[in-house]
Amino acid sequence: MGVTTILTVGVSSTLLYLGLNQKNLSQITIFTCLVVWGLAVSGIFVGFQTWVLKLADKEVFPASAIYVSCFNLAIGLGAILGAWGVAQFPISQLYLYAGLIIAGSILLILLIPSNNR
Repeated sequence: MGVTTILTVGVSSTLLYLGLNQKNLSQITIFTCLVVWGLAVSGIFVGFQTWVLKLADKEVFPASAIYVSCFNLAIGLGAILGAWGVAQFPISQLYLYAGLIIAGSILLILLIPSNNR
């Protein structure tokens, strides 16, 4: 299992924990979960960029430009959807949804055959 997969599991677990235990959380627990989430997310971004650059081989600059464009598009769409979600649902429910979506993504990654495993 790669570092990116481990970090993704960390993000998913943290979000699910925050979503399911919202009423029983102390400030220290919330802070700890946010630190774990932040470290995992920052590692995922670096992992994805490294993966793209390795796959690009000699076309590193165009691949990097496409990656950055997609990354910025995802940030913009995430801000729009996030604002809508916060207006529609309680935060604990959003944590739960995000954790379930990420867990589903991990499951798909594990089920899809790969030549590199």
